[in-house]
Amino acid sequence: MLDLPAVGIHEFNPSPTEIRNGLAPLSWRRLGDGWTYPRTVLFDGQIWSGSGPRLYELDSQDGQLVPGARVQNLADWGDGTSEYDQDRGWIWTVFRHAIFAHTPAGSEQMRHVQQVPHAKSLQIANDGRIYAWDGRSIVSIFDPETSRWRVVDWNDRGPTTGDTRKVYGKWRYLPDLDVFVGLSNHTTGLWVYKHPSREQGTPLAETDAQSLINSTS
Repeated sequence: MLDLPAVGIHEFNPSPTEIRNGLAPLSWRRLGDGWTYPRTVLFDGQIWSGSGPRLYELDSQDGQLVPGARVQNLADWGDGTSEYDQDRGWIWTVFRHAIFAHTPAGSEQMRHVQQVPHAKSLQIANDGRIYAWDGRSIVSIFDPETSRWRVVDWNDRGPTTGDTRKVYGKWRYLPDLDVFVGLSNHTTGLWVYKHPSREQGTPLAETDAQSLINSTS
């Protein structure tokens, strides 16, 4: 039985024998403190964690915040999930009302409004597009080159029940296999999704998000 620490962002060493990042085998530690809307992103060998509009660099050896290593105003509304886009050099975060992107230093930022089901999940595929899953049958695809969302409902080909609000990081992309693996909740089990080369299903919406931003700015 493992003793889990308090609520927050945590790191776990899965090795039964090795000490990794200063963590004893099969042990947990809390990263930082005071998280309201916690999220974590990995890039260039660094761990960045944050709460709301802030991201902090974490020392991988002791799990503490690196003094002065902080970028701010990197959020939209509520909590979200972040992923690093290695090809473009951006960090993407999906929030309740928008998908938000910024450089690691926060010097450049962009925001795209969204009205799509996503359950606060996102993964970047080999084709460079961003895929989100609503925890049931809907997959939403965002193309950063065109700023367009496409939403496809697979109807009875996905789980008929599940949490459509809180998938978060339980939606992962396996680049070597070009498939996604998702877990909505403990009752629906694990699902594997392969996006077809020709998009089928039932399109719900294909919205030019940038035009919506321009019309309201």
